[in-house]
Amino acid sequence: MTKKYWTIAAATLAAFGAALPAAGAAAQEPAPEVSAPAAVTIHDALKPGAEIAVSSPCAEGDAHATLETSFGATAEMTPAADAGELVGYVTAPEQIGPGPADGYHTATVTCDSGESATVAFVQGGNDEAQAPR
Repeated sequence: MTKKYWTIAAATLAAFGAALPAAGAAAQEPAPEVSAPAAVTIHDALKPGAEIAVSSPCAEGDAHATLETSFGATAEMTPAADAGELVGYVTAPEQIGPGPADGYHTATVTCDSGESATVAFVQGGNDEAQAPR
């Protein structure tokens, strides 16, 4: 499991109050708590100007969903050609300040059925992307 998906999985478990397993070297601070009645996957890194794909299976029969991000980008999610999920694409701004969830930005998916979920991006804003190594 990649670092990005580990953090999303950890945040989802934390949202339901589940205990996180003790992990050795791969342990990291999970992203802030989020609501997650539906599964949401962020497929790309939050970097300035990046196109970011977000998917969700929503409920059976949902043909559309709305994607809203805390950095102001929105998209209509439609069925993916090769999967039983809805997918939407947003473009990150060139200047990404701190997000509202302990510095992390969020993505909220609202399905036609009314089911909604919010997940946090693993990365912070520009300040993190430009940190010296």
